[in-house]
Amino acid sequence: IQRSLRTLSSWDTSIPMERWSGVILWSEQHEGYTPDKKGRVRYAEFYIYNTSETLPFEVKYLTAADELYFFGNTNTFLKSLEIGEEICTLTQLRRLTIAAHGLIDVDKRLANLKNLEYLNLSDNQLTDIPETMSELKKLRTLILKGNPIENDVRQKIVKLLPNTVVKF
Repeated sequence: IQRSLRTLSSWDTSIPMERWSGVILWSEQHEGYTPDKKGRVRYAEFYIYNTSETLPFEVKYLTAADELYFFGNTNTFLKSLEIGEEICTLTQLRRLTIAAHGLIDVDKRLANLKNLEYLNLSDNQLTDIPETMSELKKLRTLILKGNPIENDVRQKIVKLLPNTVVKF
């Protein structure tokens, strides 16, 4: 994923993953831990990267991830990027940030992330979100700061997600 995104920094694959900066592996101390998750990626962050593509297909392999953080695409100015379908398969995700990426649209399949509690899509080029987002019953926080969303659409979003704190 890091290579595909061409991040500013990279991990030294000669050292154990539990020592990588910006990566947390599951262990017994984490809430939601089950033995099958031991040693798998719980949290990963990718920041200051350069892509003109969707999020890499490799994200689909982070099936045990609880939180993923993508921030700071240097190609944000393209304003025509999409999330991609692979991230929409990570049904265990509870927290997701895709900020300053250059998104123009939210994939309807994001509604597949039924465990999502926190979604940060700030500093993109979003003008609306799909109505399928109302299917995210566990969503408690949606951050849309820095997006060119008009007031009437903001009101629609708030009504669409009555149990969610929406920050514009």
